[in-house]
Amino acid sequence: VDASDLVVRVKADPGRRGPSQIDYAVTVPAWMALNLSGVYTDIKVDGAQNEISAETVQGEITVLGGSGNVSLKSVMGAVTLEKARGRIALSSVNEEVRATDISGDLTAETVNGDVTLIQIESANAEANTVNGDITYDGTIKDGGRYRFGTHDGDVRVSVPEKANVSVSVSTFNGDFSACFPVQLTGRTKHRFSFTIGSGSARLELESFSGDIRICRPGQLSKDADRDKHKDHEEDR
Repeated sequence: VDASDLVVRVKADPGRRGPSQIDYAVTVPAWMALNLSGVYTDIKVDGAQNEISAETVQGEITVLGGSGNVSLKSVMGAVTLEKARGRIALSSVNEEVRATDISGDLTAETVNGDVTLIQIESANAEANTVNGDITYDGTIKDGGRYRFGTHDGDVRVSVPEKANVSVSVSTFNGDFSACFPVQLTGRTKHRFSFTIGSGSARLELESFSGDIRICRPGQLSKDADRDKHKDHEEDR
């Protein structure tokens, strides 16, 4: 342990023989910024109220809290964030990314996994995956920018009833559906668009091989619960 007035560093001494695996349980003030990293490491943070940077190669990252810049990265592990505020960046390679109750600019990406964003309040949100579904259930703010894309998976997005948004949809081998009436314009074989309200926000939805669906807030969660129940019944 190396401590100064502003920084506390905790790490293993590679020059000493010791156990092959070391677990750290560290209690710090909630206001302290955190910079956490490891290789074969699970990272869990609870109750932080400042900036967080967490990175691991093979392990899960689970964080409750955080504000300002919050960056969570894992290669071989799921990334989960709840109740954070600020500029949020979440990424994995081979697992899912999930964020709940988030406020602020948000980017989330993975390669092989779903991206699930629930209870989001953002004017700038983007999510991408290659092999997985994307779900966004949150606000669409006037003047906001939202982009959600996957290559092999479905895209599900909530659009509040009083939203003002221009929507562009692109799908090569999939269907589009909405829980409410929309009037399509600028339609081509694989692309089309429509406007809700004044259209001041921009929403881009793209899937090469998957369906795209828009509903009202809360409806997507109900659909997901129903799908899980259906899958459970089929597995029995």
